[in-house]
Amino acid sequence: MSSQDVIELGRKLERFFRNDPRFRFIRNFPSGATGKLSCFEETIAAGRTRKIVLKYPADDEEETIGGVKNEIKWLGVLKHAKHVVDVLSIRDGPNAGLTGLDRVFIILEHLENGSLYQFLRRTSNIVLPNRILWSLFLCLTRASVAMAWPPEEGREEEPKPNVAPLALSHWDMHDENMLFGSLRDRDEHVFVPILKLIDFDNSALVTFEERPSRAALRDFDGELQLQIYRRPQSVRNMGINANVLDIGLNMARIIVRDRQLSHDQAQDAIRNESLPLGNDLRLLVTRCLAADPANRPALDELLETTRNAVVSRTYNNTARETDERKREAREGIFLSSGYMGKAAWKSHSAVKLIHTKNQSTLGLDSIANLTFPPTSAVFATGPPRVVHASLPPDTENK
Repeated sequence: MSSQDVIELGRKLERFFRNDPRFRFIRNFPSGATGKLSCFEETIAAGRTRKIVLKYPADDEEETIGGVKNEIKWLGVLKHAKHVVDVLSIRDGPNAGLTGLDRVFIILEHLENGSLYQFLRRTSNIVLPNRILWSLFLCLTRASVAMAWPPEEGREEEPKPNVAPLALSHWDMHDENMLFGSLRDRDEHVFVPILKLIDFDNSALVTFEERPSRAALRDFDGELQLQIYRRPQSVRNMGINANVLDIGLNMARIIVRDRQLSHDQAQDAIRNESLPLGNDLRLLVTRCLAADPANRPALDELLETTRNAVVSRTYNNTARETDERKREAREGIFLSSGYMGKAAWKSHSAVKLIHTKNQSTLGLDSIANLTFPPTSAVFATGPPRVVHASLPPDTENK
C-alpha cells in the first residue's frame, strides 16, 4: 500500500461518510500510534442513532499499516468478547467505493464514558473503595479470558477446560487503552460501567518469555512465599502469563496512582502496608506480579476470585450497600449522555468526601455524584512495546 493509496483511502472514506445523509460528522480524535480516528453519528432507522468510530492508517509506513491490519484480524477473532471493543458493520458501507485499494480500515463502537486514565486523573485525591477496584480487576480478567478462549456469540468470557487456550497477549495494556462503555443490568457492572480493551495493533501470539532473575525470585516470590498459592494442574501458557502480569501491573498503578510504575516498582509498591486494601485484594495483585509465571494465578482462579468479590461479597457499612444505594450509584456514577460534549465533571466541592489525613475516601454515597469528563484523547495509545513474539498467519482464527 503506497503513500498515494493511503491518501486516496482517506479521501474516499471521508467523502463517503460526509456525503451519506445517514452520517453526521462529530469530530476527529487525536491519532494513535497507527490509526487516524473520526467519530460520526449514524442514523439507523426511525430516528434512532448511534455513534461510531472510524479508524484507518495514519501514514503509509509498513509498521503503521501492519498494525491496523493486525488489529482488524484480532478483533475479528475476539468479535464476541464483551470486554473488547466491538467491531461494527454498516449497511451499504464504503467498501464498494474502494475497488483497487487495500481495505485497511475498521469501524468500531463508540465507548461513551471515557478512558480509565481520565477517571483516575479526576479522582487523583480520592481513595477508591475496594469494591470499585475489584470491579476494574474483574473487567481486565474477563478481557484476558477472552484472549485465551475467544467466546462464541452470546457466550460469556469463561475458561474452557477442554480447549487449549490461545497464547495471545494484548502487549499494550495501559489506562488509555481501557475505555468505559455503558452501565449494564448485570451484577458485575452495578457500580462501574463495563471496561473494555482497545488498540490491538501490537497484539500477538507469544512464543518467548524471559527468565526471571534470581534476585526477583528470592526477594519477591521467595520472601512472600508465593509458591504456596499455586493450584495444581493450572491451565496457562506464555500469553496468559503475560496478560496476568499486565493485569497486576495495571492494578498496582491504579491503587498507588502512578501510571509509570515498572514491574519492579510495582512489586515494591504493593507491599506498602499503608495502602487501603483488603488483604485478599492485596494478595491477588501481589501474585499477579510474581516474578515466576508459575506463581501467578491461573485465569480460572483469577476470574472466580474477582467475580465473587464483585457479585457475592458483603462489605462493611451496610447502610451504603442497600438496593437504593446501589441504584443511586449505578445511575449517578456516569452520565447517560456520555462524554461527547455533554458530560462534565462536577466540581470536587460537590462530591461528598470522607476525609482521612491528606487524602479523601470515596464512599458509595459520593459515587452517586461522580460523572465523567469530556474525552480529549479517545483511543489514545502509548509507545509501542518491544516484544519477542511472532505474528500468527492471517488464516488463523481459532
